[in-house]
Amino acid sequence: MKLTFGLSAQIPQEIVVIEFLTVDVELCCDDLSVFNGTGTDEPFELDVEEPSAFISTATDGCLTVTWDSDFLGTFGWEAVINCTPCPPIFNQSVAVANIGAFHGCCHYDKYYGWECSHQ
Repeated sequence: MKLTFGLSAQIPQEIVVIEFLTVDVELCCDDLSVFNGTGTDEPFELDVEEPSAFISTATDGCLTVTWDSDFLGTFGWEAVINCTPCPPIFNQSVAVANIGAFHGCCHYDKYYGWECSHQ
């Protein structure tokens, strides 16, 4: 089953940052992918297999995440999603821990589905 999630900021001129805290995927059968912007035309990473962070550089400030899994033997992944004002000079190497205010956390688990909390 393939799920697609569009992540966008509620405030114009903000960008989305996603940090995967845990990633537990079957290498044979699960694909977790992150795309820059709305849609799946501009991939950041097509096979996320370990904790990592992605910062939108798209003009719309959005990120798109796809999760394709057979839901067998997989525990899923956990990510923190932040929105932050776009820096005047964008620097992809900015540490996620230093970016913006916390807006929410979403976790996908094969047994419970999506669980999100918002601050």
